[in-house]
Amino acid sequence: MSPAVCTSVDIHASPQDVWDVVMDPRLLDRWVTTHVGVADAPERLSSGSSFEQTLKLAGKSFTVRWTVAHACWPCRADWLGEGPYGSHARVAYELERLDDGGTRFWYENDFELPAGVLGSAAGRLVGHSRAQREAARSLRRLKLLLEKEPLIRQLTEAPRPPVARELP
Repeated sequence: MSPAVCTSVDIHASPQDVWDVVMDPRLLDRWVTTHVGVADAPERLSSGSSFEQTLKLAGKSFTVRWTVAHACWPCRADWLGEGPYGSHARVAYELERLDDGGTRFWYENDFELPAGVLGSAAGRLVGHSRAQREAARSLRRLKLLLEKEPLIRQLTEAPRPPVARELP
């Protein structure tokens, strides 16, 4: 694996609100700077969920098949990605409740590029410093989305089934 991209941002929103956004693939275009599109995605992601995401970096588009390897609501999600030419990625989201009720969102991404000429070319395209810059930009957008758009909660709330109650 390449050196990990690791960054965090403090967001004035509850861990639940942050979780609802980062685990909803329909909202990726609102905060992930390299996002182009998504296919085969469920509305809500949980352990075992998978989908395809098309990303664009340095003018080149590519598709990654993401699988949520483990999700521990609302504090951690681990992802595995399979990209073109045998490339792989591991991503972790970690949400930490802050004393003021906000959330520290940690993002970590380890990626492995294919060997040989293709890997060398891909390395120039998605080098560590570029990946670090894009991750930081994405987290700034996530912060703005959650802090400046209070209606985001309404966008992410799915209708909930009625609570079953025992009759007396």
